[in-house]
This record gives sequence, C-alpha cells and structure tokens, in this order.
Amino acid sequence: MKNKITYIFAAAAVLSFASCEELPDYQKTIDAAPVLAYVNTGEDNWHSTTLTHRPSGTTGEFSDEFAINCNSGNHGNTTISLVYDASLVEDYNAANGTSYKVLPEENILLENASLALEAGAWITEESAKVTLTGDFTTLTERQYLCAFRIESSGMDTSEEMGAYYLEVLTEVSRIRPISSSDELVGYKPANRDIWTADCTDYKQLFDGNTSAWSGGVTFDDGQVITVDMKEVNHVTALDVAGYVSFSGIEYSVDGQTWEQAGSLIPGEYLDNYSGFTVAFDGYLEARYIKFTCNASGSSWYGNRLAEFDIYKIDGTDAEAPVIYAYCGTNNVLTGGTITHHNIAGTSGSARASFGVMTSVASSSGYTVDVAVDNSLVTEYNSLHGTSYAAMDEALISLTGSPLTIGAEMTESEDEVHVSLTGDLSGLTNANGYIIPLHLSTSDGTAVSESNGTVYVVVNVVFSDAKLMSNFTEDDILGEKVSVEDKATWTLLACDDGGVYPDGNAETYKNLFDGDSETYVRTWGGPVDFTIDLGKTCNMSGMEIISSTWSGTYSPNSVLIEYSTDTPDALTTMDETPSKTDGTISVSGTSAFIGFYEPIQVRYLRVCATYGSNMGTGEFELYVQE
Repeated sequence: MKNKITYIFAAAAVLSFASCEELPDYQKTIDAAPVLAYVNTGEDNWHSTTLTHRPSGTTGEFSDEFAINCNSGNHGNTTISLVYDASLVEDYNAANGTSYKVLPEENILLENASLALEAGAWITEESAKVTLTGDFTTLTERQYLCAFRIESSGMDTSEEMGAYYLEVLTEVSRIRPISSSDELVGYKPANRDIWTADCTDYKQLFDGNTSAWSGGVTFDDGQVITVDMKEVNHVTALDVAGYVSFSGIEYSVDGQTWEQAGSLIPGEYLDNYSGFTVAFDGYLEARYIKFTCNASGSSWYGNRLAEFDIYKIDGTDAEAPVIYAYCGTNNVLTGGTITHHNIAGTSGSARASFGVMTSVASSSGYTVDVAVDNSLVTEYNSLHGTSYAAMDEALISLTGSPLTIGAEMTESEDEVHVSLTGDLSGLTNANGYIIPLHLSTSDGTAVSESNGTVYVVVNVVFSDAKLMSNFTEDDILGEKVSVEDKATWTLLACDDGGVYPDGNAETYKNLFDGDSETYVRTWGGPVDFTIDLGKTCNMSGMEIISSTWSGTYSPNSVLIEYSTDTPDALTTMDETPSKTDGTISVSGTSAFIGFYEPIQVRYLRVCATYGSNMGTGEFELYVQE
C-alpha cells in the first residue's frame, strides 16, 4: 500500500481536492487564490500494476487515459503538459521511507503529453495516455515508481494533485500452469513428522488429515506462515488442503535469502474446492517455504489450513530426467496374504502392478527395466524396523518388464505385474515377506534414490478358523439335505416380531418347503428360528436364499447356535459369519456359509440379520456323511 506525501498550501490551506468534486471558483473573490491545474484520476493520482516474470516470459500490462483539470474558469487559452520527472521518485522515497527504483523512461509510452485548455474551460477536451511498454525482462527490481508532473505557462500547478504516480511491482513466478493431476511430476515425501511451521498447532498440517472440519489450523487473512522441512528438497509442487488460497509464495535454502515462487492465479492450478495443487517449473530447491494465507471464500467453516504437503524429485539438475515410481504408500504395495490353515492347508496368493515415470519428457522416450533385488531387504528392515524375509525368486512371477515411456510422455502406458507361483507352503515366516522391485536403465538415465524401488509386501497368516472365507459354493463339503428329509424337521421356535402378515409364525415353515418363492418377510428385522433336525448330522455348510421377486437381500451376519442333545442348552459358535470379513459368500439370491470341518448338530438356531429384508425364501443345510 502506498504512503502519501502531504504538502502544505501556503496561500490556500483550506482547499480540499476530493476525487468527486471540482475545485472552487475564485474568479469573483478579491485577492482570490491562484488558478491551478491538477490531475484527478485513480486513488489520489496513484496507480499500480504488477509484472510477473516466468520462465516462458514476462506478463503484465498497464494503460490509463485521463484529462487535466483546472480549479477555475478564470483564464485564457493555455497549454498544460505532462512531464516525466525522476526527481519526484527520490522525493517520494525521502518523505515516506520507501525504496522505489525509478522506472526507466523507455518503459513508458506517453501520448498527448501536451493538452490544450480553452479559455474559461475547467477540463481539457482531450486526454493524455500513459502506457507501460518496452522490454519488461530488464525490470528485475521488486518495485518501481514512475512520476509525471504537470506544468503550464498559463497557470500554476496544484502542489497536492499536480503529479501522477505509477507503481510497478514485479514478481517472479515459478508456477507451471496445469489442468490435471497427470501433469504433476515427482512424489510425496515419506515422512513429514519432523516438519515444523511458525503457527499454532502446526503438527496438524503434517498429520495426513485433509479435513478442514476436523483438523488443521485457523489463520488470519493475510497471515504469513513459514514451513521448515528440516532438509533441502527439490519441490515440484505444493499440495494443500483447506479453505485457503496462497499469495507471495517464497522459498529458501537457509531461511535468510528468499526467492519468489509466485502467487495463485485462477486457471493455473488444480482447484479441489477444499484445497489446491500448484506445480512449479522444474523444481524449487528449498528447505523453507513461506506463503501468505488468504481466505478462499469457498466455505463458512472459516479460514482453515488443514494440510500442507509437497511433491519432490531427486537429482540436482531440473533439466536432467530422473526415472521413478510413485505408488501405494511410499512405494509400498500390499500384494496379498498367504494363509496356512490347520485343515484346509495353504491358500492365497499375492499380486501387484505399477508403472514408472520420468521427471522430464524426451523426444526419444525411455526404456526402464524392473527386476527383483533381494539385496535390499536387509536395508529396508533396518530403516523401517521390520522383520520381513526375502522370498525365493523362483516363487515370483514378474511380467511386463522392460517398461517403455513414450516420446514426449512422462509415464509408461503399461505396467509391470508381479504375482506368486509354485508351491507356497514353505512361506512360513510369520513376519511376512517383502519383494523389492528395483528400476534401472541401460542408457544411463538417472533413477531416483528414494523412489527407484517398489516394495511388495506378502503377509503370512496361520489359522485354525472354522469358517471358510473368500470361498464359493463349490468349496463347501457334503451335499444339501433333500426336500423330503427337510420335511422331517421340526420348527421349535422363531422370532415372529414384525413378521408379515400380522406376526404369522407359520410363514417360517416356508423356509423348508423347497420353494424359494414362498417366504418369510421380517422387513428389516432378523430371520431367527430354531429347528430339530430329527437326528445328529455333520453340518458342513448352509445356504440362505432370498425370494426371487424381492431381490438380493442377503444377510449381513448370521449367529449360529447348536447342540446334539437338547434345544435348551445351545452352544454359540465362537465365530460369526459376516459379509464384511468374507465368511458369507453371496451369489445372486443365495448367501453361503461353509465350515472347514463339519460340526455335529441336531438342534440348530440360525439368526440372520439384514439391513433390509423383503422376503427370505429358503434355508438349505449341507451335511457330510
């Protein structure tokens, strides 16, 4: 904001030059104040513009047209001129404690500098025009000032409104306009726990919670915040969450010398409503990043900065390409789980896939090899406090390598795929296994030190669970009880609350008649019944079928109780089948439950809970002889 010089009128201290009023007419006053020429434009004759220096060139413009005024019609024909005067800048700096540089005259185009003022007129008919012009790239100082004074041989000039000022601010912008996240280069850092910032509750900026509602910090409009990343990073983008906009982004290696990075301009960054992502040309070499927080105007939650993160690359030359991968959590992918069951044996597998990227596109593209490197397992465990084992390469199937990054592309179109093959029963390390997949190039293109390896984790589980998980009907042992045998079952009890129509418990018998189109309807309540099978059976599974017309209203979970000798002392199964953990397998209108080992049962209670239930049509039991 500019500071104004206040001049004292010797002869007319009471004059007020309001922007919307003309000066008084003194032509009929004895010993009247002198006739004065003045300019009345902008805010107190002060104008400002900003030039932005980018790697692609400098942008910015300014143009203004204005007439010159007179405070009285008591004068003859005269000419009023606008004159470039560098000395006024020096006077302004001295009076206001500022340090503006003089805007070179070659950067100003002044048209109609001399204007005719007709006798008796209060304003010139024509206008002068001031335009910013010339080579802007030479304007490397942060702030310039240009001043013009008014002069006329026919009248005096107003001391307070007799000059015109143009402030030219310059900003260096390293911002690279993007319209998609696909245009981002680099990857996010693995650990921000050590980062700090000079604001209250700064740890919430680096905790991974991007919700401005439940996390983050409150800022005052115009508050400057400095983030210390504790080490120098090559920053390619900022990723920010919250109801905030940034201006005056600056960066520094030492916290003493600062470089400009630019301000957010709509259309140049990704607007995520509750945050933004802004990319930079090349990278910013920075340990510190400083920015001014401004209200985004997009939420009534207030001024909230929720999360601050960066994208970064390795290397010291922004023009030199670096090959890297960016996937999973810090390049760690969970491939799958190997389960060793005491009855079912070994099952499960692992698979993962990923592509590769480059920080700089090439006209010829890149070829990237991906290979297993078990020598990295020990180092990984040491760095992360883990105890993964290396996996026998004979059990690892890797396809898709080498990958190609096409000409003028920054990422591969295809991916490499890793899976397991062969006999997995020997994978018994309880801490799991990790497969390091390292990137390399044959042409010498650099590979990222921090993101040049992808790690695929394979978990190992030992289980004695009774319930099958992630299975299909074909995995269930035994055969279904026939309709004829189900006719011998006895319905001992049922929950008829909410049963349609009118709590009719008899409709529960529809579950055992062999017809899925006859049903019991409990709306949103459970289907809960106890039956006597008439004899002890080896129960190996069950199927609950919804009626066809009502859709696939499968149960969310099923409570199972059983006994071989009395319905009055049922044993509750210590595992509850559930869709969420994969122990209820749904196929069409059928929900299946399977047991690894048959359970002896004569008296059986089943309580199936639903989110909604328009009609359960049939209950089937699998038994194994």
